[in-house]
Amino acid sequence: MTPRIRTIAIGAAAAAAAAAGGYALGGPALAAYALLSTSLCGAAAVLWRQARRAEARQTRRDADLARLAEQVASLSQGLDRQHRSHEKSLRRLGERVGALGERIDLVPGETRRLALEGDRTAEIAAVLDDVRDGVASFPAKTRRLVREWNRMVYAEIEDLTALYRDIEPDRALPPLHGWAAGPDLARYLYRRVVEDGRTRVLECGSGSTTVVLAYALKSVGRGHVHALEHDPRFAEATRAMLKERGLDQWATVLDAPLTDVEVEGAPWRWYDPAVLPAAPIDLLLVDGPPGTTGPQARYPALPVLVDRLAEDAVVVLDDTRRDDEHRIGERWAERFEGWSLRSLPHDHGTIVLSREPKPEF
Repeated sequence: MTPRIRTIAIGAAAAAAAAAGGYALGGPALAAYALLSTSLCGAAAVLWRQARRAEARQTRRDADLARLAEQVASLSQGLDRQHRSHEKSLRRLGERVGALGERIDLVPGETRRLALEGDRTAEIAAVLDDVRDGVASFPAKTRRLVREWNRMVYAEIEDLTALYRDIEPDRALPPLHGWAAGPDLARYLYRRVVEDGRTRVLECGSGSTTVVLAYALKSVGRGHVHALEHDPRFAEATRAMLKERGLDQWATVLDAPLTDVEVEGAPWRWYDPAVLPAAPIDLLLVDGPPGTTGPQARYPALPVLVDRLAEDAVVVLDDTRRDDEHRIGERWAERFEGWSLRSLPHDHGTIVLSREPKPEF
């Protein structure tokens, strides 16, 4: 017997006993009064219990966020220490390279020429000078890379923390790293649903973003996300993540095997169009098929779905730091008139396409 059924049974038994006692002592009127009083007390007890559970959940959330904040602070301090250590090492390396360059310059020109053979003396000397200049610039370039990496790490942590505060999940979010979309893209998608009211969502691919989008739709209280997935294992994994978080009614993973689809007169391997939902789409996330399917594997998404997109639809393409995906975005913008393209500075790279507003006359 589950705790909920046990509670209902105990409440029913108490109400029956109270009614029987009231009837024995004072007839139907007292029995009704006893039944009403017992029911009210039971309802109050249930509400109190639910309030205590909600308070306990909030306390756990606050503790989790506090621990996350401590981890962020610790990581930030560690990164600062590493950054200072790297800067010192790079500064010392730069000084050594500079000293080496001065020593090279001090070697008499005639001696340098005698040390080199043939008629390529000037060419080799020029190459040596270029190498020295390149090595001399190495510390500055490395410092820029370290600063950029630090900026991206801080941004990822900020987006992840903000996403947890926005959603307030009762359990951890799915992984948002590696092959999965990063926290920056996940939070962007969440805000597009909550702030812009985009509730007719289609994903090419499924996973962590399906869960985040389902949370967003649950927050606004309407809408649905359909995710196309060609791999049955990934489909089942995403369904399990949705089910264990109680998000089944907000998201559906569609088994969509890859098949031959004709796009602009040429065959492509893409999701089976027969499983596409009939409803119009106001947010399209293109995060599949995988690149191993073929060159520019995600290109068919817009040609196949453009007629299903709402007038104010937004198309989001992930992984555009890869050349293939970046070329797909540019190719879409060139192919489809009236669409504008902009890039977001996300870790994996994100391109957003939207229709340009029509001029008013």
